[in-house]
Amino acid sequence: IEADVSRRMIINAGPGTGKTWTLIEKIINLVDVQEVDPETILVLCFSKAAVEVVKNRLKKAADEERVSEVINLVDVRTFDSFASQVLYWVKDESEYDNLQYYDIGKLNYDERINLFTSTITDLPELMEQCCHLFVDEVQDLAGRDINILEKLFQSNINIVCVGDNKQATFQTHSTKTN
Repeated sequence: IEADVSRRMIINAGPGTGKTWTLIEKIINLVDVQEVDPETILVLCFSKAAVEVVKNRLKKAADEERVSEVINLVDVRTFDSFASQVLYWVKDESEYDNLQYYDIGKLNYDERINLFTSTITDLPELMEQCCHLFVDEVQDLAGRDINILEKLFQSNINIVCVGDNKQATFQTHSTKTN
């Protein structure tokens, strides 16, 4: 929780051991103790349910005055939601020609994730505001989600991944830890 702000970590622990609690406490520490701008923190989750858990726990910490209300500025999303948000923004706000021919809303999940991955490859500055990335339930990532994570690992983003490799939904992949 108190590790240096620039330290990358993978937390692999069994069920009920406090992985999500640790993630929340690490974010609280970053914002309150290490004075990190909450708008530079991104939390990516595998499911909408996990997004709600993280958002509710951050809100509860603010409601209990354990942390400033600014904690609610932390961006918590699914991989798909984040990819879609970035693609829509780039399409609407930039002159990046590669997206002009896509109806992003009609793309399937894999197509959106592929397009997002190629877009951040071509435009790495899109991720400049994201300095701290947390990935909850990392063991459930598969296919295209892993491509995003691998791409982000190549950047200067500080990354903390939490999960339990023995509870993986998809057993067809291996997650690189280097």
